[in-house]
Amino acid sequence: MVAGKEIKLVGAAAGAVRILQHLARSPEPVGLTPLARALGLNVSTCLNLLRTLAEFGLVRANVGAKTYQIGLGVLDLARGILTLGGAAAAVQPMMREIALRHGVTVTLWRRVSTDRMVLTNIVENDRLMRIRMSIGQRLPLLIGAGGRVMAAYAGFDEAELRRGFEELRWHRQPTFEAYLREIEETRRQGWAMDNGAHVQGTLTVAAPVVDDRGAVNLVCSGTMFGEQHDRVTIFRVAEDLKGLCESLRLAAAGL
Repeated sequence: MVAGKEIKLVGAAAGAVRILQHLARSPEPVGLTPLARALGLNVSTCLNLLRTLAEFGLVRANVGAKTYQIGLGVLDLARGILTLGGAAAAVQPMMREIALRHGVTVTLWRRVSTDRMVLTNIVENDRLMRIRMSIGQRLPLLIGAGGRVMAAYAGFDEAELRRGFEELRWHRQPTFEAYLREIEETRRQGWAMDNGAHVQGTLTVAAPVVDDRGAVNLVCSGTMFGEQHDRVTIFRVAEDLKGLCESLRLAAAGL
């Protein structure tokens, strides 16, 4: 509905979108007949739509198994949004400076749903051994250092935090009480740290990008190997990330 008027949907376009949505939600490849049945589509129509989507890389066909799954082409469609456009480009030199100065991997994460965030930008350092991640990688909203930031600034009450916390899978899971204390510490100091609780052998520092409304939908992180830096250097990384977050906020606001 737009401006109170009913929109007439184009059948083929609507069918293609529904196929993409269904495959994106499915944890495993889906066969033609089960997919057509689930969406209420004619099998022949569904097959033609799948072939068209596969031609553009939006769907991947597993020929031997005769199944289909979401294709990597959808990342190309979303890349312009995920990379934050000119704002991220404006702070790219600062991200690189932090990465090279401290030997860390600097990343930007965006909240994309009520319970997920996605990696939108990444700058690696130039060391032989370094941590690598991929744009488009998704994480539960409340996990790790970035998750503590989201928990501290996204307006969740304690009951919502507990429900979300109970669904998380950590390498070394903290107690909920310890998690709450770390959230309070994040609010006080303006940054969070995860020292191997989420991913074994790594330490991540994260800070929030607070927009003009006081909301936080972006997190800047620096990830390093555990024991790579002492506490003083970790604090310096955190302060640099806070500066990066402020620069990103100003760039996004066009200031």
